Amino acid sequence: MQAPRDWIERFKGQFDSGWDAMRVATLKRQKAMGIVPANTDLTARDAQLPAWATLSPEQQRVAARQMEVYAAFLAHTDAQVGKLIATLKANGQFDNTLFFYIVGDNGGSGEGGLHGSGSYMGAIQGMPETDAIRLAGLDAMGGPGTYPHYAAGWAWALGAPLPWMKTVASHLGSTRNGMVVNWPRGISAPAGIRSQFGHVNDIVPTILEAAHIAVPEVVDGIKQKPINGTSLVYSFNDAKAPERHTTQYFEVFGHRALYHDGWMASAFHTRLPWKAFSLEQKSFEADKWELYDLSKDFSQAHDLAAKQPARLAEMQALFMAEAAANDVLPLANIIVSTGRGLPSIPGKRMVMRFGAGTAGIPESALPKTYNRSFSVTATLDSAGSAQGVVAALGGSSAGWSLWLDAGVPVLTYRLFNIQTVTLRGAAVLAAGSHQLRFDFDYDGKGFGKGGTVRWSIDGAVAGSDHVPASPPGLYTIDESFDVGRDRGSPVADYPAAGGLGFGFTGGSIGEVVIEAR
Repeated sequence: MQAPRDWIERFKGQFDSGWDAMRVATLKRQKAMGIVPANTDLTARDAQLPAWATLSPEQQRVAARQMEVYAAFLAHTDAQVGKLIATLKANGQFDNTLFFYIVGDNGGSGEGGLHGSGSYMGAIQGMPETDAIRLAGLDAMGGPGTYPHYAAGWAWALGAPLPWMKTVASHLGSTRNGMVVNWPRGISAPAGIRSQFGHVNDIVPTILEAAHIAVPEVVDGIKQKPINGTSLVYSFNDAKAPERHTTQYFEVFGHRALYHDGWMASAFHTRLPWKAFSLEQKSFEADKWELYDLSKDFSQAHDLAAKQPARLAEMQALFMAEAAANDVLPLANIIVSTGRGLPSIPGKRMVMRFGAGTAGIPESALPKTYNRSFSVTATLDSAGSAQGVVAALGGSSAGWSLWLDAGVPVLTYRLFNIQTVTLRGAAVLAAGSHQLRFDFDYDGKGFGKGGTVRWSIDGAVAGSDHVPASPPGLYTIDESFDVGRDRGSPVADYPAAGGLGFGFTGGSIGEVVIEAR
């Protein structure tokens, strides 16, 4: 959710009526455009999602701005795709280009929480972000260095008229997305709507058929598994062609569904999309299954499970068969994506050592320093004029960085939009060998508690501060740990003269040791 300021201002005031009104207006437009059947009903808001009218004026002001920023991002993205189209037309390749424009990989995201967030990665982990904090960041929202997320009510509104949102794979509000296919040389039929079921696994088979390429049986000596998808080419010039992708399972975090011959069976499990780290557990046998005839009920508004128990039982059995065939079983109460079945890089290691030039190490590959005390120790040699990043983890959302500002050692510890600690040494490092150490002394038992940040230079404490919380699981999902440079967004406000990543110069880095305690 970032966009240029002038793009954001284009949408000022357009969402002041809120998400309930947006749902109604969206469905009205969809019907007028023929995108959904005329008999489509609007599904109800979940009781746990607040009605727009229940928000305070300040909460409404922040929420409206969140949607203005998101709309600006969408419009700005469309404009950049437009440049690609213009280029293809200019070089004569547009008519012979098969173009897929898929609007999202899931439904709208509720991960910003019920009131949205000024710092996405903090709020999703339950960091203490208040209305006052969100309001204070209103003017900067969407600009460089910010990481906001809209309120869950907007996620629900963006999926109109469907129920639920991202991660709730039991219902279409999580999984149904618009897609535009364009290929002037290959599609002779006029522009129109296609209603045959299609899934993301159909895209590769479609491309292969259109390009007259056989599905490879072996790649680099490895026998390939069958592709589950079905080419959509059959529908390009025949809007009424019989549907070929007739069965598809869905499962995320225990929410599960099965599409089969126009019907959909849906089972909501337990994980709410705006409570990403909820520890609530529930048996899968206790889940309530619903049944919908999508040929007559586009939006899953009318549950037929009680009227057709035999059909529902058949679809439940078919889901289990599909789940078994696609390695979904056993079903598990997974709260966050854990890479189930994949090896852990750090394993149980409490100490790891890294040398100069280390780059792009994901947080998941480091010792687990969350909900506990830890330390980072770096050794270096200075020629008397050293500067730049010694080691850094994370980015402008959250993280820490050990760096030299014109020779003066600095520690920056960024706790999302809650607090940023900056501790500076008293003098420039003299020529010779030195040790920089950052300690985080955890306050106590439990998740996400606060702690004391201590900064030491050559064994002497150079400053300390206390933070009220700490990440219970991660600083970011898209930054890395690096030695000698801060790749990605900057943890600290480095001098512009240092260049991109503020690389270390004027000396050499020995090793950086991360130790969990």
